[in-house]
This record gives sequence, structure tokens and C-alpha cells, in this order.
Amino acid sequence: MDVKGPALKPRSSPSSSESILSIGYEPTLFNSIKPVARPTSCNHCGLYGARRCSQCRQAYYCSADCQRKDWSAHSIFCKPLAAKEQGACRSPTGGGEQIVPRRGEASPVGNSPKTEELVKKIMFSDLQESGLREGKESQGFVLDFLSPSKFNIQVCNTKSLDSLVKVSTLLKEIYTKPENLKKGYTPAIGEVCVARYAQDQNWYRVMVHSLDAQMKMAQVLYLDYGNTEAVSIDDVQQMHKDVELFPPSAIKCFLANIAAPPCGWTPECLVDVRKLLLGKKVTFTVLRIEQEEPPIYGVDVTLPSSGDRVGKYLLDKGYCFSPEVKSKMKRCSSETDSILDKAANPEETSTELPPTLKVVSVSAGDIFNAVITDIQTPSRFFCQQLQNGQQLAELMESMEKHYKTAPVSPGFSPIAGEICSALFT
Repeated sequence: MDVKGPALKPRSSPSSSESILSIGYEPTLFNSIKPVARPTSCNHCGLYGARRCSQCRQAYYCSADCQRKDWSAHSIFCKPLAAKEQGACRSPTGGGEQIVPRRGEASPVGNSPKTEELVKKIMFSDLQESGLREGKESQGFVLDFLSPSKFNIQVCNTKSLDSLVKVSTLLKEIYTKPENLKKGYTPAIGEVCVARYAQDQNWYRVMVHSLDAQMKMAQVLYLDYGNTEAVSIDDVQQMHKDVELFPPSAIKCFLANIAAPPCGWTPECLVDVRKLLLGKKVTFTVLRIEQEEPPIYGVDVTLPSSGDRVGKYLLDKGYCFSPEVKSKMKRCSSETDSILDKAANPEETSTELPPTLKVVSVSAGDIFNAVITDIQTPSRFFCQQLQNGQQLAELMESMEKHYKTAPVSPGFSPIAGEICSALFT
């Protein structure tokens, strides 16, 4: 089923007329108060905070959580600098997010249906659950790929496709009518709304990640396709009440049961895996779920065309490590630090081979990836096993840090067969 949408990532990089606590409320008194310079400490907890109330620009906060907790007190005094005469009383959390009850709860602002309609915003938590659980196998298309640690899959099943068609059709019917476009609408960070996609000028469901009030731009995530885009706030509209709150069709994923190299993913790996996955239909099993908004799924991906598991492919290619190897590397690094600490005290050193230093054992017929480091003759040369690459890198880093500060031992004299350290000229 062909549903057009922003499947590829673009290459260009909501009141009351009076205060809600209106006993003794005098607008002339509050409006006569001049802005006073405040220290940049959180208005709620007192810690340092550089985040300002986006309405009055007077109160400082250290986090969005403190803003929400302080709103009941701050809302008595908060007035938008540019629109005091409107008596708008919106929450400063994010880019003008209003303190709005969840669906089904009574509005704290008023009981007027018209007022309630104006202030209602849809947040990600209001959407239906996706139904994806740990251990569940599903199919989908990889529509956006950055690395094995970050890519997006558009879930492909009867329910998700039916939901996508319904939403796409309804959005087109609603937002192509000028009377449904609200001028000057400002979304809130984390709000689920709709945005006009730059490449085809159609409307799609998005979640607002960030807002730039000066540039009047919003960074949004297309919920049904996975890609992100910076759009003008003029191209963002509130979600219409007739649009059913289906779960997102696209999910954020990472390959589970593999560990990235210490220096990150290599360009060769990114190019290779991108060709392997981007635009392809895959089968995936959810192994882990990180509870964020939106959730991030740790998956095991299989290519239906070949039956190959992508995680095993990366391991076989030497592009990554298994979690078990990663854990061993961390233990090895800790043991190395212990050895170096002992080496700082010459009187405690021993000529015996430390039990943590083990000789690499290989047997006839073993196959492994390696790098040749020194050739003496065609029949005699040295190589390093790639599977030990991270151990070596961590060892070198630990030695570098240690010997930069360790005192020199003038009387140290190694003997034949002793393992020690030397400065390479």
C-alpha cells in the first residue's frame, strides 16, 4: 500500500479573562508593577537556572519540572509582555505550553466548552500505545538510518497501515481548508500537532522537540515517518479534535546485543549497514524498551531476503563488540590500572608474570581477523587480533595516563624475561 509522506530525511540541515485566583484581583495594580531584575536562580528550588519564563521573562528556573511545580504560584503574577491586555495566562513550560488537564479531567480554567476547546493540547502520552512488547516480532521498513545505534522503522502491519491511511486522509481534508488554519498558533515543546512538510506541502503528525522564538522555527519529529525537520512556526497547527489518537507508525530503534567500538562507528560500517538496511523491509524482535517520549526500542533485526541477522553481520565484520566482550574489556581495564598502581612502588614489584596477563592462545584451524604489525620474513611476522583491539587501546590509554605522573625509578634494572614498560622513541 503506497502512502506518500516524508519518508526520507531532508538534506538541508493555547484562558480566562481574569486571574484564576480572582479574590481581590486588581489588574491596574498588577499591571503597574515594573519588571525587576532577578538573579538567575531557580524560582522554585533556588539552584542556578538560566531557563526563563517565556511569558513574563522575569522568573528563572533550572528545569522544566521546576517550572511546572511553580506554575500554581507564578501564574498569579505572570503576564505576557507583549499581550498583557489579552489576559492570557499560559504556562511558561516550553514554548507557551498551557497547564491543561489530561483528557477526561475537568478544566481548572473554566467550564466553558469554548474555553476548554481552545486550551486543549495533545501530548505524546495522550496517544494510544503501540502494542510493541519485549519479545514480540514485527515487520517494517527502515526509513531513516544514522547508525546502528540510531535508526527509524515504520511498523508494517494491518493495524498500523490502516491507521496511517485514516490519519493521512483526514489531515488532508482538514488542513487544506483555510478556515481550519489558525494564525499565530504557538505549539509547546512535547506537543503532538501537525506540520506542513517542506518537500510536498502536505500535513503530517509531528511532535515538537524544540522551539526558537526569535527565529520562529520549531524542530519537529514526524511521528509516522521518523525523520526530523526544522519548520516555520507558521507551518505548525494544533491537532484537530476529529483526528483519532493513533500510536505513531514510526519507532526509534537501536541494535541490541552489540556494543559500539570505543572510537565510535567507522565510516565503512555506516556505509555498509546503510546500504544493507535503508529502505528495506525487515523483520525485527523487540529485546529492550527505553521509556522515553517517544520510546526507544532495542531490536534484533533480520533481513527477510537472506535471513541474516544484522547484529551477527556486524560482529562477523569486526564493526562492533558483543556485550560480553565489552564487559571483559572493562574488567581488563580495571586490572590494568591495578597492575600500574603496583608498578609505581618498585619495592613491591615481582619478576613473576602477573596472573592477569595471559598469553593469547590460538589453535590450528582458528580463523580470526587481525592486523599485521611487523614482518621479519614471509614465514615470521607479528599480528594483533582485532577482537583484542579495544583491550589494547584501553591498556595504552591507562599506561599513558600513569607514566605521565609516575615518578621515575633511577635504580630500576630489568632482568631477562621480565615484563615491563618502555618508551618508544
